Amino acid sequence: MCFLIAYSAGSYTRFRPYTDGYPDPMSIIDKITGRTKKAAGDVTGDSSLRSEGRREERKGEEKEKLANAQDRADEKAQDVADLERRT
Repeated sequence: MCFLIAYSAGSYTRFRPYTDGYPDPMSIIDKITGRTKKAAGDVTGDSSLRSEGRREERKGEEKEKLANAQDRADEKAQDVADLERRT
Protein backbone atom coordinates (compact mmCIF):
# COMPACT_ATOMS: atom_id res chain seq x y z
CA MET A 1 0.00 0.00 0.00
CA CYS A 2 1.46 3.37 -0.97
CA PHE A 3 0.57 6.48 1.02
CA LEU A 4 1.83 10.02 1.15
CA ILE A 5 3.36 11.30 4.35
CA ALA A 6 4.02 14.91 5.12
CA TYR A 7 7.13 16.22 6.76
CA SER A 8 8.25 19.73 7.39
CA ALA A 9 11.41 20.98 5.73
CA GLY A 10 11.97 24.52 6.86
CA SER A 11 8.97 26.71 6.25
CA TYR A 12 7.03 24.43 3.94
CA THR A 13 5.59 20.92 4.03
CA ARG A 14 6.62 18.30 1.49
CA PHE A 15 4.81 15.11 0.60
CA ARG A 16 6.62 11.97 -0.37
CA PRO A 17 5.40 8.43 -1.00
CA TYR A 18 5.54 6.09 1.95
CA THR A 19 5.48 2.50 0.86
CA ASP A 20 5.41 0.93 4.33
CA GLY A 21 8.37 -1.27 3.47
CA TYR A 22 6.93 -2.49 0.19
CA PRO A 23 8.83 -2.10 -3.09
CA ASP A 24 7.66 0.10 -5.93
CA PRO A 25 4.66 -1.50 -7.71
CA MET A 26 6.21 -0.95 -11.15
CA SER A 27 9.36 -2.82 -10.17
CA ILE A 28 7.23 -5.75 -8.99
CA ILE A 29 5.35 -5.79 -12.29
CA ASP A 30 8.63 -5.77 -14.23
CA LYS A 31 9.96 -8.64 -12.15
CA ILE A 32 6.81 -10.72 -12.57
CA THR A 33 6.58 -10.20 -16.33
CA GLY A 34 10.30 -10.90 -16.63
CA ARG A 35 10.00 -14.18 -14.76
CA THR A 36 6.95 -15.13 -16.80
CA LYS A 37 8.79 -14.47 -20.06
CA LYS A 38 11.80 -16.44 -18.83
CA ALA A 39 9.56 -19.39 -17.97
CA ALA A 40 7.75 -19.16 -21.31
CA GLY A 41 11.11 -19.08 -23.08
CA ASP A 42 12.19 -22.21 -21.19
CA VAL A 43 8.98 -24.07 -22.02
CA THR A 44 8.98 -23.15 -25.70
CA GLY A 45 12.75 -23.30 -26.14
CA ASP A 46 12.81 -19.68 -27.33
CA SER A 47 16.14 -18.22 -26.20
CA SER A 48 15.23 -14.68 -27.32
CA LEU A 49 12.11 -14.72 -25.12
CA ARG A 50 14.17 -16.00 -22.20
CA SER A 51 16.73 -13.22 -22.74
CA GLU A 52 13.98 -10.62 -22.90
CA GLY A 53 12.60 -11.95 -19.63
CA ARG A 54 16.02 -11.71 -17.96
CA ARG A 55 16.40 -8.11 -19.13
CA GLU A 56 12.94 -7.17 -17.88
CA GLU A 57 13.52 -8.81 -14.51
CA ARG A 58 16.83 -6.97 -14.19
CA LYS A 59 15.05 -3.69 -15.02
CA GLY A 60 12.66 -4.29 -12.12
CA GLU A 61 15.55 -4.96 -9.76
CA GLU A 62 17.29 -1.76 -10.83
CA LYS A 63 14.10 0.28 -10.38
CA GLU A 64 13.85 -1.09 -6.85
CA LYS A 65 17.47 -0.12 -6.11
CA LEU A 66 16.81 3.38 -7.45
CA ALA A 67 13.73 3.80 -5.27
CA ASN A 68 15.69 2.67 -2.20
CA ALA A 69 18.51 5.11 -2.98
CA GLN A 70 16.02 7.95 -3.42
CA ASP A 71 14.41 7.10 -0.08
CA ARG A 72 17.80 7.15 1.64
CA ALA A 73 18.65 10.49 0.02
CA ASP A 74 15.33 11.97 1.18
CA GLU A 75 15.97 10.75 4.72
CA LYS A 76 19.45 12.30 4.73
CA ALA A 77 18.06 15.59 3.38
CA GLN A 78 15.51 15.56 6.20
CA ASP A 79 18.28 14.91 8.74
CA VAL A 80 20.25 17.87 7.40
CA ALA A 81 17.17 20.11 7.50
CA ASP A 82 16.52 19.08 11.11
CA LEU A 83 20.12 19.87 12.06
CA GLU A 84 19.94 23.23 10.29
CA ARG A 85 16.81 24.12 12.21
CA ARG A 86 18.39 23.23 15.54
CA THR A 87 21.50 25.38 15.03
